[in-house]
Amino acid sequence: MKKVIVIGGGPAGMMAAISAADKYKVTIVEKNEKLGKKLFITGKGRCNITNAKDIGEFFENIPVNSNFMYSSLYSFTNEDTMNFFHKLGVELKTERGDRVFPKSDKSSDIIKAFENELDRKNVEILFNSKVDRIDSEDKKIKNITLEDGRKLSADYFIFATGGLSYPKTGSTGEGLLLAKRLGHNIVKPKPSLVPIEVEEDWIKSLQGLSLKNVKFSIKDEKNKVLYEEFGEMLFTHFGLSGPIVLSGSRIVNLKPNLKAIINLKPALSVEELDKRIQKDFIKHLNRDFKNALSDLLPSKIIDTIIQLSKIDENKK
Repeated sequence: MKKVIVIGGGPAGMMAAISAADKYKVTIVEKNEKLGKKLFITGKGRCNITNAKDIGEFFENIPVNSNFMYSSLYSFTNEDTMNFFHKLGVELKTERGDRVFPKSDKSSDIIKAFENELDRKNVEILFNSKVDRIDSEDKKIKNITLEDGRKLSADYFIFATGGLSYPKTGSTGEGLLLAKRLGHNIVKPKPSLVPIEVEEDWIKSLQGLSLKNVKFSIKDEKNKVLYEEFGEMLFTHFGLSGPIVLSGSRIVNLKPNLKAIINLKPALSVEELDKRIQKDFIKHLNRDFKNALSDLLPSKIIDTIIQLSKIDENKK
């Protein structure tokens, strides 16, 4: 039986190994001590495996060269992904925004399902095994050499090493370097689904503050809305994070001089908000301004709002 070596034990590597094992003897070479290390922390540990929207809508969320993904997405759709996990015994559920999670809310259940299927198909797994060198001849890989000196040969090799997204989990870009040594041209990677840095220094005082049910927008220098989403976000020591920020971060790579706008009360029109503030100020009549905002804002953000408003905090 011909042999396949899969380099990388993340979700792509595991799915490739499961598929190849129907016809070949398969070995996964994984540099970490376990499979799916980054998968374990996705979706805050809940593992958002796909989205239940019509597959045609996926392309609207691919900002650059979405046509490149056409063949991939239609060859193995979101429905195929859900059916794949159903067959592995994982119960799924669909939440707001058509996001699909395991019913248990545990990413470990997804990893366990992968592991069980790999075991059932007799896939060999080499842990703590990092590829040091690739030997090729006539544009064909002959074997790979691990850091400990072991040399592995196979008929086919699959690279599933990930990108540069999370070095602590193993996504360090080493696979790109290996491919470059083989003569491939590598397009410089750009980050996506990452926190956003902002210029304002006052952001540091809000570190750790989480906001729910807010609207986050990104506008260009002409005030054109490039991205807008409703949901949850988080302030960090350097900027913004959280689901709606991460989804919008892909825009930041494409244009300069962008503005991030947070609407704390998206359910209210300007007129409704004006009436709400007047109502609060009547309720807190004769109190200092700094003590009249507790019904309107989270306590941690009040000092910052006062500072930005340039209103004397002791003003009645």
